Parts: sequence; C-alpha cells; structure tokens
Amino acid sequence: MPGLLGYWLDQSLGLRFSIFALIGFLLGLVFGMMHLVLMANALADSGRADEPSQGRDQDDLD
Repeated sequence: MPGLLGYWLDQSLGLRFSIFALIGFLLGLVFGMMHLVLMANALADSGRADEPSQGRDQDDLD
C-alpha cells in the first residue's frame, strides 16, 4: 500500500523518477517484515509453537 501511495504521489507531482514509489515499497517491505517477526515472536511466547504435533504416540518416536 505505501508503494502505491508513493506512485500516486509521483504521478500527481509529475516526477520523472518514481522516488516516492521506491521509498514506499521499501518502507512497506521493512514494516511488513517487522510485523511478521513480531507475530512469530508472539506465537513462540504463547507456547503454541512448542506444542508437539497431534496424533503421534510415544511409541511412534522410537
């Protein structure tokens, strides 16, 4: 979304080089990755990531 807004801003200003679109896409990538890491950490902190898989018995692991 930030990249599309940057593209729109570049077009509105009549810029030949899409600097705001580039900045928007980079910011979107950075913030998206940060959000992904935060979600993964929250999942690990809740203990759901450490649960063993369902349907396996102890005998199956031997």
